[in-house]
Amino acid sequence: MQQESPRNRDRFSWSGVLDVAKFWWPVLKWEFWILLGYTLLVSVLAISIDTHVLALMWSLAVSPIAYVVMFASSLFGLKSMRERFITLPALNSEKLVFTLLWTFVVIPCISELIVNAVFYLYWGQSENEVLMRMIEAPDGVADMSMEHMTVFKYWSVVIMMCGMMICLYCSTMSRSHNIIKGIGFSVLVYSIPSFLIGVLAGLVGYSLGKKGALTGNVNVEEAVNRLFDSMGIYVGGFCVVMLIYFVVMLTLYIRKFAKRQG
Repeated sequence: MQQESPRNRDRFSWSGVLDVAKFWWPVLKWEFWILLGYTLLVSVLAISIDTHVLALMWSLAVSPIAYVVMFASSLFGLKSMRERFITLPALNSEKLVFTLLWTFVVIPCISELIVNAVFYLYWGQSENEVLMRMIEAPDGVADMSMEHMTVFKYWSVVIMMCGMMICLYCSTMSRSHNIIKGIGFSVLVYSIPSFLIGVLAGLVGYSLGKKGALTGNVNVEEAVNRLFDSMGIYVGGFCVVMLIYFVVMLTLYIRKFAKRQG
């Protein structure tokens, strides 16, 4: 039986979303399999090397994963696909749902699920718990880091989401150089807040260190705890600001999506 045209129906259908997925799969499958393969490779290698080496190299090893996740939606900006996508016989809501699901659910979940699955199978702990256990530091400092790690984890997730959102918006809504604009602006949105947090951490650390030097009572553990206590407040505030930015950009994207689809 021939599929019903969206012109003859006005209700959202998951089968319509599946049709949109089939349309995009020949293009998106490459980043899917590359991300899947690289994440699995890194995760398996992580349980095969010395734990001290892993603690030092893990951030460098997972950086490509972060950028693949952030830039995944740039492929929606391919000019060769845009006109065909507009005329695709599916509802705008179905096209929109697939685009958002692929950007914010499918691609991010691939890396998170694989990494944590491998770590749990081997160590019985999550990625963050394993890496924290590997850090050699006094007990007080290690405990402090674990307490604040949730805040910094949320921060990394929020700025990643903002980078993904601006990449999706610029890639699909710009009329020229879509992919370049999407990747370029996402790097800025991802990097600038992190740079500001780094500068702020340096200023707070300098201030605390100066106060300790003046009083003549400098305790490393206490100083580090105070630094992270202060930074936790600032990072939490930045998270709220970036979340507001994300919601605004998502709202603009949803409103403009229907107009661009015609």
